[in-house]
Amino acid sequence: MLGDEVLFTAWDINHRTPRFFTKWAKKNIKNDKTQDYSLSLDQMTLASAAIPLYFYPYEHKKTGNLYSSGVGIAESPSMFALQHAIERLKKDPKTIRLVNVGNINSLPQKLSTKASLLAWVERLPSLYSESKTHTMKYMTTAILNKFKNKYHNFEI
Repeated sequence: MLGDEVLFTAWDINHRTPRFFTKWAKKNIKNDKTQDYSLSLDQMTLASAAIPLYFYPYEHKKTGNLYSSGVGIAESPSMFALQHAIERLKKDPKTIRLVNVGNINSLPQKLSTKASLLAWVERLPSLYSESKTHTMKYMTTAILNKFKNKYHNFEI
């Protein structure tokens, strides 16, 4: 069971905007033909997981919109999910439970000064992911601790 809400991040290539897929958006945003809030859980997962250099963008058959991973928007989408739950869903922060799946948590590999351009490009995500991930975890923990919520971070 997914619980009350779920949030997936993706990048809408066609409209060059971030896309936050949620149960709330699917239920409340209607008649917007440019935005695909009606995606199923498996479609949201594919859109959110389409990491450039590894997977092709996910194409929604009905609208033709293309999506790539939400990693450029949120290495760790916990903060967006927390804000969404508090502001839109009016949830008590003491009752919120967050699960974050799939964020990069690797240290950048050392490169020699003679490394090729491709070697540099392949390592770009790891060059910034560590600081983004830890910053998001720190802020999420600080906010939830303020509300006496016992936040636990699990990484797989």
